[in-house]
Amino acid sequence: MDVELYKYDIYPKVFPVNCETEITIRMFGDNKNYTGEKDGFSQSGYYIVMLCHVDSGNDVSKYEKFRTTAGEDGMLRVLYTAKAEGEHYVCIEHYDERETRTYVVMLSVYALEEDLACRIPLRGDFHIHTSRSDGGEVPGLVCANYRKAGYDFIVITDHHRYYPSLEAIAAYKDTDAALHIIPGEEVHLPNTMVHIVNAGGSYSVNGLMKGSHQYKTCGDDLTRCSSDGRSPAAITREEYDRQIEEIMESGRCDGCPEADRQSYAVCLWAFDHIKAGGGLAILAHPLWRCNLYNLSIPYTKFMLKEHPFDALEVLGGAAQPHQYYGTNGLQSALYYEEWLEGRIHPIVGSTDSHDSTEHNRNKTVASTIVFAHENHYGDIFASVKERYSVAVDTFSGDFRLVGPFRLQKYANFLLYHWYPIHDRLTAMDGEIMREYYFGEAEAEELACMKKKSDAMFKKYFKTI
Repeated sequence: MDVELYKYDIYPKVFPVNCETEITIRMFGDNKNYTGEKDGFSQSGYYIVMLCHVDSGNDVSKYEKFRTTAGEDGMLRVLYTAKAEGEHYVCIEHYDERETRTYVVMLSVYALEEDLACRIPLRGDFHIHTSRSDGGEVPGLVCANYRKAGYDFIVITDHHRYYPSLEAIAAYKDTDAALHIIPGEEVHLPNTMVHIVNAGGSYSVNGLMKGSHQYKTCGDDLTRCSSDGRSPAAITREEYDRQIEEIMESGRCDGCPEADRQSYAVCLWAFDHIKAGGGLAILAHPLWRCNLYNLSIPYTKFMLKEHPFDALEVLGGAAQPHQYYGTNGLQSALYYEEWLEGRIHPIVGSTDSHDSTEHNRNKTVASTIVFAHENHYGDIFASVKERYSVAVDTFSGDFRLVGPFRLQKYANFLLYHWYPIHDRLTAMDGEIMREYYFGEAEAEELACMKKKSDAMFKKYFKTI
């Protein structure tokens, strides 16, 4: 976390353009500019607060200057109307009784156009495994660990299985936890090697096959294969094959590479069901390598051209270190190549994590920042489909962003100036979730953390 965030607070950090906003700046006592009088700016002399749009170029004459003094609470306040979207520097200087100027600090705020100013940034993961398939920890602990790592929402997506995500939700059903836990599964079906994520669908797509792991474990028990008590009836392999053949003969597979026609029909069957259940259908890591690419390049390009899915997993963390760029770097390049062809795909970034502890180097290797109106799966999915998301790659320890330039600029600001503060709170919240899971904390403690989280968003984001 940048040292300025330890020594100063500024809020709101984000606000609409062309809207007069009161910006409050607080100095904490543990820095070189602390006067010793109180926790705040000096009561003697005055301050010049200068604000300038970063995109204005290196022209100091474009700074808007405000003369102000510290309030009785030791804080500085100025009224500012940003004229353009983007980051705005806030430079503060102090003048004493002899007009001696002292530089204090440079901080940043961000102004947004109306379409983004009505949204909040939510960081999450659409593709995570637990010990119910081949992950390391039980569903409830995976959720706690990812809240501790700074996530606002999480989709549990075990291989072949939907019921672990319902188990995760049930673990915190009697709480008002801030982490939004969304049901899901990674879909694996006969006659295709394509990996598909069912994020938030109301019923298990795996469970529609009577021979699946989901069905063998849960059968027709709607409490374990559906989030709302409803699901189509499971079918036999023979009926499944008939339905796939029907799709192949319908014309929907025309143009597909001949060797992949059946696989593509299976994908269409799965995507159709995910969408019917209100879920987000995600094409997972198409260039993931297990010796060979998960999908051939011609098949991947056909899939992207037809776009039968809702979102592309442009970053996925399951690649081996020596193959990381060969998967995620090339998927990113393919995304931008598609953009040049006029196809701008909604995107997500996911860890595809199989261990939620610090012993897994891929635990937080990738994530998604979704700019949504609220932390609810319906609005999160709608925002992704409307292309209000960026994928975040943290493989190297620093970060790299994938997505539209405008959203990357905003996300870059957030990763430096918002998430370090956000993550201090989520670390505490995640630990309380873990204690609650083991019966060592009360639901009221999580409700208190939820109130703190809501208040923090309200403090730092002036939405419209």
